[in-house]
Amino acid sequence: MPATDVECADVYLNDLRVGLLERLPKGNRFTYQVQPPHPIAFNLPYRPEPYEQEGENLPPFFANLLPEGQRLSALIQRVRTSPSDMFSLLLEAGPDCVGDVYAVPEGQSPHPEPLPTLRSLKSADFQALFQEVLNGPPDVSISGVQEKLVISDAMQTLPIHASAIGSSILKLSPPTFPHIVENEALFLDIAKRCGFQVNSARIVTDRTGKTGLLVQRFDRLRRPGQPLLRIHQEDGCQLADRYPADKYRLSLRQIAESIQTFSAAPVPQILELIRRYAFAYLIGNADLHAKNVSLYLEPNSGLAVQTPLYDIVSTAAYAHLETRMAMKMDAKDDRFRLGDFVAFGSRFEVSESAIVPNLQNLASKLEAQVGRIQTLPYAKEDRERTLDL
Repeated sequence: MPATDVECADVYLNDLRVGLLERLPKGNRFTYQVQPPHPIAFNLPYRPEPYEQEGENLPPFFANLLPEGQRLSALIQRVRTSPSDMFSLLLEAGPDCVGDVYAVPEGQSPHPEPLPTLRSLKSADFQALFQEVLNGPPDVSISGVQEKLVISDAMQTLPIHASAIGSSILKLSPPTFPHIVENEALFLDIAKRCGFQVNSARIVTDRTGKTGLLVQRFDRLRRPGQPLLRIHQEDGCQLADRYPADKYRLSLRQIAESIQTFSAAPVPQILELIRRYAFAYLIGNADLHAKNVSLYLEPNSGLAVQTPLYDIVSTAAYAHLETRMAMKMDAKDDRFRLGDFVAFGSRFEVSESAIVPNLQNLASKLEAQVGRIQTLPYAKEDRERTLDL
């Protein structure tokens, strides 16, 4: 049955069917059918009464499970529907979404088609694999296959299974942003050296000489002798109960308010948010937006904390891009001083005595890494523009 003809979808949390999502003539309805181990979304706590909404045919939480960029464009063309028909697009995208929640047509098997497997990276053709998945069966829906004029909507991103590390994301540099793979690889490593948690990532090369960035997924957990475990994760748009189109409209304060509401330890988590924002500003990552900040249920503790850093690049390397921060902090998007971060933190009970040494330590560690920018394969003027930050 075409996705556009489906009126009801089963909602799963890992392998447990937990509810029913319905397309209505003027909106949508979600109803829990069992009480799950945890709610499917922070903004959708368990209750026996249905959640009903007028307007869009998909709630914001589910809308943010949709892919972006080229992947979304391909889905729209394949389904022959409009971008606003998010219910149909979600079903067409398939069950391999970010996190542990997904939807399939009512009564359909929830098991996705196997992800592309790279057993030998050197014998693969990354671009051909990307096109095959883009044009092939709709069984992968991870956000990020992107092509817009901002960095977060540029990198071609493909979920795969790599024999060496399991569930992974393969990122490729599009023609519009050359060497973005090398850019992200460098700044992921710099972030790690500055004390941030990042997932394992390395540059790989295919048989044509094209480079890619192979990143281990943090929303999937391999367990010996057991099925792959999906980890619950929600990005800033989901936490704020907003649609994906609002990812550049949400401010740092709105993200912090969501973290304050839903995280296990709000004060240290907001301090970490401030550190991450300062890091993005210092490296020239002007494209930080709401979908680049996420909470997940940490696998060992089960507590809601921020995920490892992801999508870290210096947009300063590209002369045609905006240099001001996409996500504003207290109405400012540039020329930040230490006092700005202190004032912001005070609104969330994060003390000056915690913020100042943390940011001074961050700046010191980052300064020790600045020389490594010279190793990026950009033209001299592009490297110098990044060094000037």
